[in-house]
Amino acid sequence: MTEAEWLACDNPATFMQWISRRLPPRKHRLTLCCESRGRVSNDPWLTALIELAERFADGLATNEERVRAREKGMQAVRQWRSQGEHEKAQRAEEVLAALGEFDAAYYVQLHSALQNLQPQDMPSPDPWICDRFRDVFGSLFYSARLSPSWRTSTVLALASQMYESRDFSAMPILADALQDAGCDSTDVLDHCRGPGPHVRGCWVVDLVLGKE
Repeated sequence: MTEAEWLACDNPATFMQWISRRLPPRKHRLTLCCESRGRVSNDPWLTALIELAERFADGLATNEERVRAREKGMQAVRQWRSQGEHEKAQRAEEVLAALGEFDAAYYVQLHSALQNLQPQDMPSPDPWICDRFRDVFGSLFYSARLSPSWRTSTVLALASQMYESRDFSAMPILADALQDAGCDSTDVLDHCRGPGPHVRGCWVVDLVLGKE
C-alpha cells in the first residue's frame, strides 16, 4: 500500500485489510458506530444502542451494560428475522457489532477473515465510509504529535464541545485556536481546515483530548 492508495481507497474491506493488525478497540467501535449511525438515524432504539457503544468505547458504560444490550439486541434480531423484517435485522446486527467482544482472539479471526477475502466476496465500494475511516485513523504514513503547550483552554473547550455534540462544524475555528497557541503542524491544521467529514474519533480531536 502507498499513501496515494490510502487516500484514494473507496472500499471499506480494503481499508480493514490494511489496518486490522493495528486496530485499537476504541477506534474500531467508533468506526462501526459511525457506519451504523449513517444507516439507522431514524430508529430511536438502534440509535440508543449506538450511543451505548460510543460510551462503552470511552469507558463510560460497564461491561454488564454492553452484555445486556447485546442479549436484548440479539433477541430482537431473531424476532425480526422470524417476521421477515430482514432489512431491520441486518441494520441491528451492524449496530450490535460495535458492542462485540474485542479480545485478542477476535482480532486474530478478523485479520484472517479479511486477508482471505476473495475478489468476488469483496463488498461494493463505499466512499462515504472510507472518508470517515480516514478521519478516524489519519494516515499510516506519519505520526502527528501535539505539543502540550498547544492544548490551551480554548483548544480543549472547542475539541470537547465537538466531541460531545458530534457537531464538527467548528473544526476551522479549532485550527485557528491551535495556530494561535503555536501549532505549526501542517497535517493537523490542514485536516482541521479541510472539507471533512469529521466524526467522533477524528484523529485531530483525539490528539487534542489525549484519546487513543
